[in-house]
Amino acid sequence: MSFPPSISRLRPTLPEAVVSWLGRPARAVAFWLAIGLPVVYLPLFAVEVRWLPSWIVFVLLGINVVALFIGHPYRE
Repeated sequence: MSFPPSISRLRPTLPEAVVSWLGRPARAVAFWLAIGLPVVYLPLFAVEVRWLPSWIVFVLLGINVVALFIGHPYRE
C-alpha cells in the first residue's frame, strides 16, 4: 500500500524514532556523567599517580567533553 507523499513525510523513519526514544535517557546519562566524572579525574591532577598511564587522563577528559555536549540540553 502506497501512501501519498504528504502523509509519508509525517511517518518517522527508524533512525529518527530510535533517536527520539533514546534521546532523553541518553542526554540524562550524559548530563550526570559530565557532572560526576570530574570527581574521578580531578584527584588525579592533585596527586601524582605514577602507575597510571598519562593517556587515561586524556581519555577521561575527552569523555567528559563529549558528555558535556550530549548532556547540555538535558532539563529535569
